[in-house]
Amino acid sequence: MRKKDYSISFVRFIATVFIILCHMYQFFNNGLTFWFNVAVQMFFFISGYLYGMRKIDNYGQFLCKNFKKLLVPYYLCVFIIGGIGFIFAGDTCGLHDLAKLMILDAANNYMPLHNLWFIAYILLCYIITPFFNSLLDLLEQKKTWIMVLEVVALMFGVFVFFEHYATFYKSLWILCYLLGILYHRLIVNYGRIQKQIFVTVLIVSVLITNGIDIYMELTGLVPSAGESVAVFLKFHDFGHVLLGSLLCLVLAYLYRWIFKDAERTPKWMTGFLEWSDKYSYDIYLVHQTFILGAFSFYAFIPSVPVASICIVITTIIAAILLHKLSDGVFKVIK
Repeated sequence: MRKKDYSISFVRFIATVFIILCHMYQFFNNGLTFWFNVAVQMFFFISGYLYGMRKIDNYGQFLCKNFKKLLVPYYLCVFIIGGIGFIFAGDTCGLHDLAKLMILDAANNYMPLHNLWFIAYILLCYIITPFFNSLLDLLEQKKTWIMVLEVVALMFGVFVFFEHYATFYKSLWILCYLLGILYHRLIVNYGRIQKQIFVTVLIVSVLITNGIDIYMELTGLVPSAGESVAVFLKFHDFGHVLLGSLLCLVLAYLYRWIFKDAERTPKWMTGFLEWSDKYSYDIYLVHQTFILGAFSFYAFIPSVPVASICIVITTIIAAILLHKLSDGVFKVIK
């Protein structure tokens, strides 16, 4: 059995911390919200990486397993938190919002669960994963540089499709997932030179896109009207995709550099990362409830540090309870 790569677990943990910090800063309308929101792209990249070399023999079983794994906790979260919100905070949660949450509509106005838009995206990524991997298998048989151009063309085709035909999805978030798949296949099927080229291009691209972004923000050159706004936002998101992808690689490298191999990783670290892996999805589902909206601790606790500690503790407790409830449902529908 292949050993677990705890560097990926470490990256997932950091992304989880980032997304919580992102929503904390969002409550106070702090500019750091945008930068910590890179956690979303990190989650997409990690997910793609994990499925980059996975052999999928039965498409139906693959979807059934992954949909069940995501949707059981999702709907429990929606029923419990959405139900409580509807009963006790009806002014911020109506039946219309609950209906949107039930059909995985990202455009719901219920702030405590607005972060659940991510689930619809990752489910779509699971749907297209076997097809994308199959196409890459065909292209990689050539083992030539022409294959690189064909992969780029394939990625561009995905971008065009979601930009013009499936506009309810952000194309760049899907591409971030596919970029994770590509990177995993690159390090498995190709040599060190190709990997170095990929990382070098990624670093240069991050510096250029985010450098221009920061410069425009600081100098007031960000467009405020017309078609240029849409172009800037797309460029803005593209820079975020590249930054999130690079952060994943840097953090994974940092972990492997500190802990040279599995034998040198302290047991407390592997134990903590196992715990983090187990509850990270549940933490993602519930955390925003206690930060934004009618149930925010910041809304009724004057001390920000005390409120923040309460948020972390309550999030962990709620995540553990949600996980146990989900396990109970899994046993019933097994």
